[in-house]
Amino acid sequence: MPRTTQAAAWLTVNSIIAIPGMVAALVIADARYDLSLHVSAAIVPAVLLTIGTATLIGNAFAHAVSKPMVTLMITQLLVFTILGFSPINFPPENLPGWLAAVNEWLPFEHMAAVVRAALTDGLVDNVMRSYLILGIYAALSTMVAAWVIGRRR
Repeated sequence: MPRTTQAAAWLTVNSIIAIPGMVAALVIADARYDLSLHVSAAIVPAVLLTIGTATLIGNAFAHAVSKPMVTLMITQLLVFTILGFSPINFPPENLPGWLAAVNEWLPFEHMAAVVRAALTDGLVDNVMRSYLILGIYAALSTMVAAWVIGRRR
């Protein structure tokens, strides 16, 4: 089986898992907080690029790190760091200046920005930069995974 088929299958599985949870969370949040969502057609590329980039980053880690326990530790540290120190659930002004500057170049804030821009009207500025950064992370992760997989043959 080609490695691209394996990567595409993993992307499909992650999408099947993530999208229903995202929709359920939005429905519950809308019912609870009476949000004024303005879903645009940009939701499709925003969600697909977000899921794709996250999956490709994970795929690159999984193939680049040969020890499963190290991969597990990295993923747990990423979850803790992303949820606690990335401006996803709070504005970047709440972070120290240096950490806010670092987050401008990591993909996590940009994942939230493209999805927010597709769900709201006027809440996010400069969404094209976020798409560009996510595209770069997706491409780099693909190259790292392909390079590591190619070395194993």
